[in-house]
Amino acid sequence: MIELKIYLISENNCDTLLSISHFITAQLFNVKYATFVWPLLKTHDQIDEIINNIKNHNDSSVILFTISSNDLKQYLENESEKLNILCISPLESTISKITDHFNFELKSTSAFKLKMKKKYHNKIEAMNYMLEHDDGQSSWDTYNAHIIIIGVSRTSKSPTSMYLAYKGYKVANIPYVSGLTSIVDNIDDKPNKLVVGLTIDYNRMVAIRKKRLKSINNTDNIVYADEEKILSELTEAETLFKRKKWPVIDVTYLSVEEISSEIIKLLNMRHNNS
Repeated sequence: MIELKIYLISENNCDTLLSISHFITAQLFNVKYATFVWPLLKTHDQIDEIINNIKNHNDSSVILFTISSNDLKQYLENESEKLNILCISPLESTISKITDHFNFELKSTSAFKLKMKKKYHNKIEAMNYMLEHDDGQSSWDTYNAHIIIIGVSRTSKSPTSMYLAYKGYKVANIPYVSGLTSIVDNIDDKPNKLVVGLTIDYNRMVAIRKKRLKSINNTDNIVYADEEKILSELTEAETLFKRKKWPVIDVTYLSVEEISSEIIKLLNMRHNNS
């Protein structure tokens, strides 16, 4: 079996390159691979460090990069060529074909960098917002949220919020607790934001909570995993979602990425209809 080493290099984060590399490796048969991520590239010295890391196994390595600086791009390509390392800019040919076909003019490098810098800062701001509004924190202050997620305990609220924040969305998540409905009942659900409820299959929830208690050596906690209590919580939460006319996502068989994708679709639909 061939072992391929994929180096992802970018002046910003490597999200796009990670998606591309995942797509590529999914198509390769009988290939074992390892991915190395090098974000926030700024200098020739960083490129030298990357090249030195590749030197010992350059015959089975490939570099995928997104670099707007002509100086850094040229330096990386030259250093890679010296060692016969395959070095590819996946987006360059795509951009070139689009601009050629439609006769578009490319933005200046400085304008592109400014846009990417703004996007990066927006992402950091979203991450901070999520941490300040996780698990019911600051639930009285959700005016600036793009998305508010509500659900009973163990419905993937926090990991979903973190994933969405990494995408640049300001997310608050609030647990539904039986008997303490005043917080979620008074949620700010103005048209500029999405409030979404998460639910899960009853049997799946019982299994998850029992496993959780076992993992923290707290099996004596008969309330948290009580089957009647879980059923009551789920029923109450779903009744609330229906009364408030909030969209509901059943997370029983969904990954965090799939839940997030559904939420983004709902948010886009809400914006398009407002």
